[in-house]
Amino acid sequence: MSHGRTILIALSLMSTVTSALAQENPINEGFGGIVIDPKTKSIAVEVQDLDGANALTVDPKTHPGTIAAFPLGGEDIYTYFCRVFEMPQQMLDVDGGTIRLIMQHELDPYDQMRMIDEHIATEWSDDTYGKRGRYAGRYGWTRQSGGGDYSWVLGDQVAHNIAAPWGWIWIDDFARFGNGQLLGGNKVQMCVHPHVTARVFLRD
Repeated sequence: MSHGRTILIALSLMSTVTSALAQENPINEGFGGIVIDPKTKSIAVEVQDLDGANALTVDPKTHPGTIAAFPLGGEDIYTYFCRVFEMPQQMLDVDGGTIRLIMQHELDPYDQMRMIDEHIATEWSDDTYGKRGRYAGRYGWTRQSGGGDYSWVLGDQVAHNIAAPWGWIWIDDFARFGNGQLLGGNKVQMCVHPHVTARVFLRD
């Protein structure tokens, strides 16, 4: 067998394996571009404040430490659904907190889903655990389960991303989809990709 033919067979096998893997995992690491609503020819965004009306019911006995739980997305595959909320004080305290994200891709033929924990901590509100106040705002750090870090500052009049796993969901201190307005204080906005639904759990 010639070297040329061997290479062609090897490439053919590689292509077959790649195709099979793509069928098993058709949604790769994120999404390319921005989703445009075909009716309005623009980006569609729906923003709601987080309140009891759109919360998930979580039994505190079986899920101790859960501060809040809510669904996000899944109503329209052309709209970025967002929730705005004040970062709970329990997540800004001495031991920080965790945001658990359980996400499902609504256009994937295999109902592909993913989950990740975003562990966050911020500087303390006074000098008990190290001097603060040298810079405006509250410095924070995110460590993702499985690796990956984000540094950010709440309330410093600068836009920061707190987490953005796989481009499926974004946590920011500004209006990412829309006018880019800074939220200020300890407020954050969580937005989900139009093709994704999420269950969000805020934990102490």
